[in-house]
Amino acid sequence: RQDSPTGLEATWAGSTEQAEAMAGHTLPARVETSPFATAYSLVMLFHIHHHHDENTCPAHDPEAVGASFGALLPTLNANGVTVIGAWVDPPGHDFFLVVETDDYDALVEGLRPIIASGTATIQPVGDMAAQVAKRMADNG
Repeated sequence: RQDSPTGLEATWAGSTEQAEAMAGHTLPARVETSPFATAYSLVMLFHIHHHHDENTCPAHDPEAVGASFGALLPTLNANGVTVIGAWVDPPGHDFFLVVETDDYDALVEGLRPIIASGTATIQPVGDMAAQVAKRMADNG
């Protein structure tokens, strides 16, 4: 756990190491001028929903499974994307991931093993408790 710049507690993997790594680094001008420019604002959470259908499902071929979904988590990791969680609904051909990264392009590269088999929706998300506390403080 690390105290966030707003005074709310935020939990995320590697927070201390990432904050220390940011010490002394220059932020891009658009970020430096933001009132929210901190090491904490550079890493974002994303919810990913991947769907394919029975025609593009690799489950019938063990080699295809290994090259696609079997390679997904290692490829995300190799691209510097931290996987917070990954879940699957096999009968629905749906996969759900929550990841953390500061590089959207690295995220897309990490998803490359499954891009050909279906469609992925990538949505940025935030901490619900922190957002509720912020709104309550803003209105208090």
